[in-house]
Amino acid sequence: QLCIRYRFRIKLKIGGITMSYKDNGALVGLQKGHYAILKTDTKAELVYDSTHGEEGIKAFPNLVSAKVSPKSDQGKFYADDQLNEVANVLGEIDVNISSKDISMEDRAILLGAKMEKGVIRESVDQVAPNIAFGFAISKSKGGFYYYWIVKALAQPFENDVNTKEEKISFQTPELVLTDMPRTHDGVWRIVADSDADDFVGEDKFFSIEFLQEKMAEAGK
Repeated sequence: QLCIRYRFRIKLKIGGITMSYKDNGALVGLQKGHYAILKTDTKAELVYDSTHGEEGIKAFPNLVSAKVSPKSDQGKFYADDQLNEVANVLGEIDVNISSKDISMEDRAILLGAKMEKGVIRESVDQVAPNIAFGFAISKSKGGFYYYWIVKALAQPFENDVNTKEEKISFQTPELVLTDMPRTHDGVWRIVADSDADDFVGEDKFFSIEFLQEKMAEAGK
């Protein structure tokens, strides 16, 4: 079988400025789930824990869906009987991740609970860690958009299941996160395009090193 992919780059001239547009295709898939523990987030220091998973990045496999819903408050200022200025303030950011299954180990880590002999005892005293959560969205013409939600807190897992019936109904657990900007630099989300000429590469994108880089240093 021969698979041929066509990519189109269109140049537009607007107001004397030539702009380049490339058709990357539609969004068609979701995969490559990862997360990392945020250890320290202050104005002076930003540290992600390097002791979990592969050099600090832990795989979160079998993604089914991902939804990121930032909320904002918009203020409008009027002068001379007309709208004069508009300002947006970022508010709460809800993140919903569903997967085929969430392992007991991941549940314990994400909730800040302890697991012994396959048993997790959830208590009011446990403290869930802030995490970064990453994933990749595949494009119909090849390549990916890569995402990091850089600082989020997991909510306790809900149980919403049904009994088995005549028709098979697959039931998937959901990880619900509350995302927020980092104290260190105000960043709350990082997005990358694999088709960009200077893309850092997938391995580096999903790394502790990349998460801790300043924007001016990224890609070096």
